[in-house]
Amino acid sequence: SPMMMSHSQGHLDTDLTSLAERFSRSMGREHVRQRAEQVDIGSITQENFTMMLSELFHDGGITQERILVLFFFCSDLAIRAVRSGLRSALSSMTRWTVAFLRGAVAAWVRCRG
Repeated sequence: SPMMMSHSQGHLDTDLTSLAERFSRSMGREHVRQRAEQVDIGSITQENFTMMLSELFHDGGITQERILVLFFFCSDLAIRAVRSGLRSALSSMTRWTVAFLRGAVAAWVRCRG
């Protein structure tokens, strides 16, 4: 049945959930929130947004933890954009995040064959 998942998929889901829960209560989470608060959403461009996201992977390491941090950071920015009425910025940041992830993950896969 499509509702059944393999044991390994269930284990991965549990690991990611527990990782997200641990991070949400950590000092690192507060640091990500503060970093997102410093971003001037009204004047953000694809170039400077991509540079911010690239900082997270500057040493070439793509890990579950870093992807999780990226999602927390981007969701903080998205919430701020909505609360500020900057719907066009929200739309742009969503597109740029997807483009960044496609590029970063594709590069990571290429490096590993």
